[in-house]
Amino acid sequence: MVVYMLEQTMMEKSDALMEQRTPKILVVDDEPMNVEILEDQLSMKDYDVVTAYGGIEALETVEREKPDLILLDVVMPDLTGFDICRILKEKEETRFIPIIIVTALSELEDKIKAIESGADDFLTKPVNSLELLTRVKSLIRMKYLHDEAIERKILQIKAENELFQRDLKMSQEIQQKFLPDVCPNIEGIELAALTLPAGEVRTNFYDFIPVSRDKLGLVIAHFSGGGVLGVLFMALSRVLIRANAVSYPTVSDAICQANDLIVNDKLLDVGSGISASLFYALIDLKERNITYIKDEARESIVVDGLTSNIIALRANGTQFEVSNALNIKESCTTLSTGDTVLLYTDGAVKVLNRNGEEFSIGRMMTILEKNQDSSAHGLIQKIKDELLLFIKDMPISEDITLIALSDKGAEQILLDAKDVSDYVTLLNKHNNGGYSR
Repeated sequence: MVVYMLEQTMMEKSDALMEQRTPKILVVDDEPMNVEILEDQLSMKDYDVVTAYGGIEALETVEREKPDLILLDVVMPDLTGFDICRILKEKEETRFIPIIIVTALSELEDKIKAIESGADDFLTKPVNSLELLTRVKSLIRMKYLHDEAIERKILQIKAENELFQRDLKMSQEIQQKFLPDVCPNIEGIELAALTLPAGEVRTNFYDFIPVSRDKLGLVIAHFSGGGVLGVLFMALSRVLIRANAVSYPTVSDAICQANDLIVNDKLLDVGSGISASLFYALIDLKERNITYIKDEARESIVVDGLTSNIIALRANGTQFEVSNALNIKESCTTLSTGDTVLLYTDGAVKVLNRNGEEFSIGRMMTILEKNQDSSAHGLIQKIKDELLLFIKDMPISEDITLIALSDKGAEQILLDAKDVSDYVTLLNKHNNGGYSR
C-alpha cells in the first residue's frame, strides 16, 4: 500500500511537470508521409514535434533541439535507426532520452536488435494511435522523473559544496590565526619560517613559544585526517603545547603533559581518523643550546668531508598517542655563534618531481653545504627556490614547513623532521669529534 501511494505521487508529479511545459518529440523517418502521420497523431496531444529525414540529420537535430523523446525509423539510407540509437545511448548528454523504434520490421530478431542498440520501446507500422500516445506519455513521464531526480541531485551537490566551502573557509581562517604573523625579533638571532600547503587546508603548522625571557620554544607539527575536526584538533594542540611549554620547563615534561591531557579528556581516539605528530625544541638563548627529544635506539651517522663533518643525530618527533605510555628522552646540542638550525617536515624531502623522484635528504644536505653562510631568510628562500625548481609544474604532494634559526658563525645544525621529526644533522666546519658511524 505504501509503495502504491508513492508511485501515484511520483506519477502525479511527472504529470504536473508535463502540464507546465510542452514535451518536445523528434520524429525521424526518410519517408515524409510517415513523418506526417506521426506528427498528426502527436499533435492531438499538443506535443512540440520536430522532424528529421535521415540519420545524420537526426543526430544534428538531437544536438540542437534536445528533445524529450525520439520516434526513430530503422531503415534509412545513411544510418540505420539501430546505429543512431547506439550512438545516442553511448553519449553522456543523450543517454537518457527515451527512444521508440518505429518500423515495419516485426521479426523477433529485429526487436532483439532494437533492445541491444539501447531502444526503450518498439512499435510496428502501421502504428496504432492510442498505443503510440500511451507509450509516448509513459516514457516522457519517466524522462521527467529522471530529469527531476538529476535536478534534485544537482541542487543537493550545490548545497553540499556551499557547506563545504563555508567549512573550508572557516578552517583556513582558524589555521591562519594560529600561524605566527611574524617571527620573533631576538637580538643576535634571526628566525625565518615558511609553509607551502599541498591543499586548501594545511596539515602542518609551526609556532614560536616565548617560554621565558631567555628561552624560546620551536614547534613544527604535522596532522592528517579528520577534515575540519582535524583543524580544530590542530588549534587545540597548539594551545596545549603553548600552555604546557610555559608551565613545564623541560621538553619531555611539556610534551608528556600535553599528551596526557589529550588522552585523559579523550580528545583523540582510534576512530577519529586523526593522526598527529609534533617536534618541540627548546632554545636556551642565554646558554646557547637546543634541547630536543632523541631516539636512543637509532645510531648516529657521521659523514667525513674535506673541511667539515656532517653529523646526523636521529631525533624523534612525538606521536600523540591514545594511551599515555610515552617513553621519550631528551638530548641537548650546544650552539655557537654562527650556527644555523633548520627544522623541516617530511614533505620537504619526499616531494616528487614528474619522474617520480624524491627531493631527498641528499639534495637538502647539498643546499646546506652550499649555503653555510646564508642568513635564515636566505636559506629558507634558497630551499623554496630549489624545491619549486625540482617539482616544476607538479603539485606538492604533502605540506612543506620549514623553520630556520641563524646566528652567523662556524657551525651549522640541521633538525630534520620526518613526519615531523626524524633527523638532527649537525654540519660542523670544525672537527668536534665525539660521534661514531
